[in-house]
Parts: sequence; structure tokens; C-alpha cells
Amino acid sequence: MFEYMKKIHNGQSAMCGEENLSSDQRLREAVVFGLRMNRGVDLEGLQERYQAALTPEAQERLESFVTGGLLYREESRLSTTPRGRMVLDEMAGYLI
Repeated sequence: MFEYMKKIHNGQSAMCGEENLSSDQRLREAVVFGLRMNRGVDLEGLQERYQAALTPEAQERLESFVTGGLLYREESRLSTTPRGRMVLDEMAGYLI
């Protein structure tokens, strides 16, 4: 039996570790995971929420995805295009 299953069976927490992310890391992860949603992400809202800003490099990458037809921008909201959704995992690697 797996260790986490033994812990659950014994009424213990199955959590075996945790990761503390900085505000910048949480922001980048929120952007990447939010792009998986049909509505996409509101960059300004996320930056306010996490009290962080995307790095110039991340902003450039996002802009190149927009220019390349992988992301769609409407004001501060970004969402994937149908083509972008197909390569979202690849894009995420460039953002995280």
C-alpha cells in the first residue's frame, strides 16, 4: 500500500510536504492556470491580488503569444485562442 494511503487509513494527513511560493511565483502560476479557464485571466486583477508584477521577460513572452495568435487580449484580460489551447502546456513552460 502506498504511504499516503496508509496515512489516510490511519486518520492522518496525507500531506508529505509543502511549498512556499513568493508573490511573483504565485502570480505566474495564477496566470498559467487561469489561462486554462474559458474566461482567461485578468492580468491587472491578478497583479493587484498578489501585489506583484510580471517580469518584463514574462510580459514580452505573453505579447509574443498574442502576436503569434496563441493568446487573445481584450484590455487587461488574456485568454487562449483555439490554437493556443492546443499548446498551452508548452507556453506554460516559458512563463513559470
